[in-house]
Amino acid sequence: MVSLTLENWNKRHNHKLLYCTGLFSALWICCVLLLIYIFAKNGKTFVWDYDGFWQHFSSYNYLCDYLGEIFKTGKLPPFFDFSLGQGLDKLTTLDSYDFTDPVCIVTAIFTPLTRLQRYTLMIFIKLFLIGFSFIVFCWSTERKESDKVAPAALAYTFSGAILFMFARHPNYINWAYFLPFLLSGVETYKKKKKKVPLIFFCFLNVVTSFYTFYMNAILVAIYCMVAFVINVLKDRSRLNLFREFRKLISIAAISAFGVALASIVFLPTIDAYLSNSRIASASGYTASLWVYNTDYYTKNFERLFFPFSAGGYNSYLGFNAILFIPLVLLLFSKSEKKNIKVLVIISFIMFCVPICGRIMNGMGYASNRWAYAIPFYLSIAFVDMFPHVQKLTQKEKIILFSILCIYIVLCFMCADSNTDLRKAVTLTVLAGTVILFGLFNHYLPGKLTVLFVIISLVSCLCHVQLTFGEKGGGYVKEFRSQEEMSSIEDDYSSYASLDLSNDFYRFAADENQPNIGGYNKSFGVSTFWSMLPATMTQYYQRLGINDTWTNCDYRGLGKRSGLMEIASVKYYTRPKTSSNQIPYGYNKLIETDRFEVFENEYALPIGYTYPGYITREQYDQLDVLSKEQSLLQGAVLEEPIKGYSQIEPIINMKRLEYNVLEKDGVNITDGHLSITKAAGSFSIVTDVPDHEELFLVLRGAELYENRRHVGITVTRNKDEYKATQKTRLSNQTYSWPVEHDEIAFDLGNSSGGQNTIKIRFGAIAEIDIDAIELICIPTEAYKEYMLNLRQYSLQNAEVNCDHITGTITVPNQRILQLSIPFSKGWKASIDGKETPILCSDVMYMAIPIAEGSHNIELNYNTPYLKEGFVISLISMFGWLVYEISRRMWKSRRNIGK
Repeated sequence: MVSLTLENWNKRHNHKLLYCTGLFSALWICCVLLLIYIFAKNGKTFVWDYDGFWQHFSSYNYLCDYLGEIFKTGKLPPFFDFSLGQGLDKLTTLDSYDFTDPVCIVTAIFTPLTRLQRYTLMIFIKLFLIGFSFIVFCWSTERKESDKVAPAALAYTFSGAILFMFARHPNYINWAYFLPFLLSGVETYKKKKKKVPLIFFCFLNVVTSFYTFYMNAILVAIYCMVAFVINVLKDRSRLNLFREFRKLISIAAISAFGVALASIVFLPTIDAYLSNSRIASASGYTASLWVYNTDYYTKNFERLFFPFSAGGYNSYLGFNAILFIPLVLLLFSKSEKKNIKVLVIISFIMFCVPICGRIMNGMGYASNRWAYAIPFYLSIAFVDMFPHVQKLTQKEKIILFSILCIYIVLCFMCADSNTDLRKAVTLTVLAGTVILFGLFNHYLPGKLTVLFVIISLVSCLCHVQLTFGEKGGGYVKEFRSQEEMSSIEDDYSSYASLDLSNDFYRFAADENQPNIGGYNKSFGVSTFWSMLPATMTQYYQRLGINDTWTNCDYRGLGKRSGLMEIASVKYYTRPKTSSNQIPYGYNKLIETDRFEVFENEYALPIGYTYPGYITREQYDQLDVLSKEQSLLQGAVLEEPIKGYSQIEPIINMKRLEYNVLEKDGVNITDGHLSITKAAGSFSIVTDVPDHEELFLVLRGAELYENRRHVGITVTRNKDEYKATQKTRLSNQTYSWPVEHDEIAFDLGNSSGGQNTIKIRFGAIAEIDIDAIELICIPTEAYKEYMLNLRQYSLQNAEVNCDHITGTITVPNQRILQLSIPFSKGWKASIDGKETPILCSDVMYMAIPIAEGSHNIELNYNTPYLKEGFVISLISMFGWLVYEISRRMWKSRRNIGK
């Protein structure tokens, strides 16, 4: 009889869960169909134009290739990849972009679909998981009223915070479904003492992305601490305090065990994160750690319920209309659900304090991407307060309607960037929600559930339309078109350089194409990933390379021949329509209908030798162009090495005099530039010697903090010759600043005689500057340095992803430099004997070589991957032993009874 009753209860329980999931799915499909219609109507894909294409879709392509190779060869391919930047680890670089995400992996192996279709499927699966995870959390906390949970799940899924992010940054919406999953694991343990759900979700979250787990771990810790404090205040006995504290410790220990299980991914990625130059960078300055500017608060107040609206710092909220009622009742009336009320209040406080945004963003710039937690808590409050909502007191109704009126009036009084349509529709839906609620509450209280299902759906549909539709926010315009995604090969000149040589080589391109290797497996010199080694950042920034646009977006080597040389660049590509200058030493090789390819006559292989070294202390004291010349003469080493020659670099350059000709919207005073209009410019004229490389150098340029960044374009004109270079000058108010002491623009080596150089600024700005210099370097000097480097180089080189071999013969002790970004994952041996690898030229690798002929071998293993695997294996084995022992002990105890 008991078993029959239990079976019936389980059936009812499962039926409720299935009904709730089915209802949510039906509502979800309605919203998704509108999304698809808007994108299809505009001929758009779900690939955002900038990060979406260059980072997320590129990373997804790497994953597809990696998995395809596994199925093809039956082996696990190496993680190191030369098509990733100048050579990076896929696991540690792409983990932030879901390289190890199970959802991405499952969709990536679904080969009947195109990669774009698989990518789109991945996005929508994640969007569905957000609502489903909310349902799972509700079921784990005994909130099983299907008619209330489903519309609340929909309200959470299509809140403004998630609508803004779900296709723009697919990796960020992982946070939104892992938070409910983690909290469901916490609640399951607290109520049923079951550890497996919490362990599993912690493990899964860490494997998917350690950064995702970092943010959610903070939110889970706050959730647990709030519960701890409230439970202790309810019962202040010592026994209860001990019991609640033990729960906290147990939850922390179980979570730590889940992280330990994921060590195979966690250890390598956390090591890469700690080696990243962006960690704890105080960028995105707000003038205070404790208060944003006034505009931030006024905008976010009026946009609480507005879609596609933020007051800066990724502070999107966009609550569903049905959440207005629980929000008002939580804040302005007594509520039995103190936990949720406290969590909402804490979340709003965090939302208003910059230091919280920095902490949640890994101590980087302030960002409130974590704000998805607020609609999550309010959606829970909606479910919790529904019984109370059905029988509101007269006072509570007056409060509700009064707050609505005040809010609407303030929204119309405040000036904001929303269109009248978005404001009118949003406030109409909000007012309609409260008015209909009042009517139904009085006349049809039994139909409130139906009303809220309809309102939740209508509000979500409005959010979708007002966010993406052309008559709303027009967000759909920021996504790549179907035509753009189907013509990648026709859009980028790098495709013309593929398979031109059997030897290892890199290319540089005239146009911006970072991470193009994710599409064509080419080896370039541009890169755009969040997780880059600090040595790479130091190299690009301290050399004043103008192609350094942000602290993670390096668009090339500024066409500087010396830097391209030591990076083993063999080909330079450009669109046929481009008339920009060609770097020194490059001659036209092939020409297609759309592109041109130029070959470097002085190209270096992957390994070349220096006669001696320059200390890092010497190097750091040089200006940017002297640094470049020194890199061509000796290996820049962190510490001296015994037995090898220390070189004093020869600096061969001269500064040119110039006159300012025209000023258009630019006032120039001693040490200051005042740009008074957009596209303001000034021109200078100078006499340039024949056969010399001309550089324009900005020394000590500092942008005032009233502007975050400004674009600078430098153009050299002489007869038919034209050279154009661009850069971005930024400061600490920008979230991704570049710390340039100097910026050098390479303006080419042709057209001696009188030249005009125009400097144009992209916006109104105030800039302090130490000097603007024109510098010439003889091209013969470059030629001599390049030939010397190539004289004794690595021969018979076989370059694979994680294995490099070759031979070399040197007449005396020399330093072999490899144009591979330095990583402690590489191990080298000379003639079979292991030898240390030195960090050389700030970001590359070097091996001291003795006189004679030698066999060189290098092998790569992801740092801490083996150690992580061992910890994961030990954790799994320990868990297995624990479970077997526990079950055996439990079985013996039952037999004894």
